[in-house]
Amino acid sequence: MENKEITIKDKIEDIVLKYPETVNVFFKYGIPAIACGEPIWGTIEENVEKYGVKSVEKLLKELNKKAEETFIWNK
Repeated sequence: MENKEITIKDKIEDIVLKYPETVNVFFKYGIPAIACGEPIWGTIEENVEKYGVKSVEKLLKELNKKAEETFIWNK
């Protein structure tokens, strides 16, 4: 299983399904990554615009850190 870097073009539902621990990172930045038990649809890019996220670089850095931690743990 390969760990690919999360980018602004990635879909939130794909990220949350692969790395469920990232939900809290999305919440921290004001993006409701899950609603009624289902992931939010759309790319990170679409949702940072929609929810007015100012620190996109920090969001991506934290998402990738969490994904890497999860990847290493599941190896």
